[in-house]
Amino acid sequence: MKILYKNVIVLICIVFHIYLFGNEIKDEIYKSIGARASGIGGAFSSISDDYSAFFWNPAGIVNMNKINASIFFDSVFTGKQNVYGLNYTQPVLSDMGISITYLKTIFNDSSFKNDFLYLSFATYLHEEKYTAFGINLKLLNFSMSNFELNGFTTAFDVGFLFFPDFFEKKFKFSLVASDLDAKIKWSNGNNEKIPVSYRAGMCYEINNSARAALDIVMTNLDNENKNLKFGFSLGGEKYFLNDYIGNFGLRTGLFYMENFNLSVGLSYARKEFVLNYVFIPGFSNLGQTHKLDFTYFIGEDIRKVIKQEIIPEIKETNLVLLKQTLKNMEFNLSHKYISPNNDGLYDTIEFNLNNNPLKISGGKWKIAIADKQNKIVKEINGIENIQPKIIWDGKDVNGRIVSDGDYSVTYSFYIGENILWEKTRIINVDTKPPVFKLSVLPKIFAPIENSKYKRMQINVDFKDKDINLWNMIVLNEKNNIIRKMSGEGVIDKFYWNGDDALGNKIVDGKYKIKLSVNDFAGNVFEQIESIIIDTNIANFNYVPDKRIFDLGKDKINFISNKKDINQIKKINIQILDNNNKLLKTIDNLTTLNDIVSWNGTNEKNEYVRKGNAYIFKILIEQINNIEIEKQYIIQTQPPTFEGIGIQLILAAIDFEKNSFDIPVSEYGYLNQAAEAVNKYAKNYFLILKGYAIDFENSEKNLQLSINRVKSVYDYLVNIKKLDPNNIYIIGYGDGNLIEGVNKDVVLKSGTRVEVELLTK
Repeated sequence: MKILYKNVIVLICIVFHIYLFGNEIKDEIYKSIGARASGIGGAFSSISDDYSAFFWNPAGIVNMNKINASIFFDSVFTGKQNVYGLNYTQPVLSDMGISITYLKTIFNDSSFKNDFLYLSFATYLHEEKYTAFGINLKLLNFSMSNFELNGFTTAFDVGFLFFPDFFEKKFKFSLVASDLDAKIKWSNGNNEKIPVSYRAGMCYEINNSARAALDIVMTNLDNENKNLKFGFSLGGEKYFLNDYIGNFGLRTGLFYMENFNLSVGLSYARKEFVLNYVFIPGFSNLGQTHKLDFTYFIGEDIRKVIKQEIIPEIKETNLVLLKQTLKNMEFNLSHKYISPNNDGLYDTIEFNLNNNPLKISGGKWKIAIADKQNKIVKEINGIENIQPKIIWDGKDVNGRIVSDGDYSVTYSFYIGENILWEKTRIINVDTKPPVFKLSVLPKIFAPIENSKYKRMQINVDFKDKDINLWNMIVLNEKNNIIRKMSGEGVIDKFYWNGDDALGNKIVDGKYKIKLSVNDFAGNVFEQIESIIIDTNIANFNYVPDKRIFDLGKDKINFISNKKDINQIKKINIQILDNNNKLLKTIDNLTTLNDIVSWNGTNEKNEYVRKGNAYIFKILIEQINNIEIEKQYIIQTQPPTFEGIGIQLILAAIDFEKNSFDIPVSEYGYLNQAAEAVNKYAKNYFLILKGYAIDFENSEKNLQLSINRVKSVYDYLVNIKKLDPNNIYIIGYGDGNLIEGVNKDVVLKSGTRVEVELLTK
């Protein structure tokens, strides 16, 4: 029985471990090595230029120019799995590199532990360094101490990196195969095949501080091509370079394999070290993941020293050997763009040679600059002695500045008619400034809460698209800079919320928006737009001459106070019932309308209901785009009832201060009133009279009295099912806004609603 028990436990452990490997690719972004690589979602096989190249693509070890040592720590799934590791990477000569890595994985929710050792080697496959190859030998040990179960295997990873000589070498490509020939031999005699995974990647170097990358992943889970899993990684990173305080990096990435995973990373680097961190949210209830690594660089740049080694004079007469000797020579540009307009920016361009001999006996060299029609506009020639740096001022053979456009620069070395070495680069001559049209909306801006525009929109219409940098500044009347914004590349619009550099709202006054734009050739174009910051709120208003009127016999007049009329752009009026249903609009009024009258009709010219409350809403838009809303409560008198037999107060409902919710203790009185009406009254009317002396502000009191009346009305109609056609309302507030009200009655009634019954 004990033997059976042990075998079952061992079987469960093996199945569990197979499950772990089966899900390895699904959780790859969590379990992968390297905070920087994980920060761009694992799209790293074509980059592979730090210590973690051993994991992503061993061919990338050739990218390491300095000896370095790294330590790394991963806390996966909120500490359910911890990874600790050490790495040492050593460049060898000018075209090789080696690496050794040890990492330990501890599964805290179980007794599983893994110990992995990576021995890595990489080399360029030819002298032109267009292709690199790398290989890992992995020694993998697995253990589960609780059940005395151990497993061991060796495995191989192979990877390729491709550096094609097009698009200014901005692209790199990769192919990687991992866990080749990996079969775990367990201590209980069982064997387990580790799935093989394949990865293809591409990286684009946007500039020397930014890049984007994509990886496509495939894993063969059953090793028979019947259970293939596909996924992809997409990411990018941006460095902010500074020689004094160090370089800061930001990156983000997206990984998909059955589920989407997102990652965000940070870096801080100096010449001697780099520190990376990544955060991966806990999707699919897996818990958060944090990764941290530190790399210290030792000694000088080995490859740079080799690359700059001076090659002595070449006297070889064998052309084949001469060509072979010159294979490692490189032709580079100081920059792609030249703007020979004597403004001090990119007026000249440098043609640089690296790995060049000092002299070729009997040899000649030539730099030919040609336009798009392959017409030579300038030639620079030399014999034997080689100049590693040639400066061109953008002028043709006649000393005139060449026309704007693309030009090919071909650097050639030859003996007689035999070309020994030749490379071509493309440059762009650009002397025209990057013209654009600048506009802002609005030009009079009020950065406050009730402004129509919460932020100013700055529009830029570029005629050219080769934009490098842009810089926007806000200047006050003394030409002091109070706000700066900047960015890279073409932008059609951006926003400013009216704050200064410290985040404070700026004071009213006249300002200038100045936008400066640089193209890649250093040409500059500027435009300025004048704006006004104006947060003044006008005191203009319409005031009603009364608050209650007799429908059909009278009307309400709203009279202008004529204040600040020069600040007003537009006036609209809306009339709504007490349920906020729109009844009528009066649009496009101006300050010339001294009086606006309402006779109690709606849009169809029909009279509204008597004995009801209405909202008169005044919408004022100022010239500075501040929107003001003022509203007043207007009421219509209840109808005149003839032949009244009984008139009495059925109920008086007392409300709590500042509230229009019916107190629980008052519902009994309302129920009794409703029952009395239903039982005894046939031809009846109810008038609900509301009072409020809660506030010092009469407008608030009037509104509160209407709200209290409406609460009682809703209860009687919706709950007690009384006929709404027989119920009328009127709010008195504190009596100050309603003519003919007995103040003593108001003070006595205080915070109540009276239900008055009238019967014939």
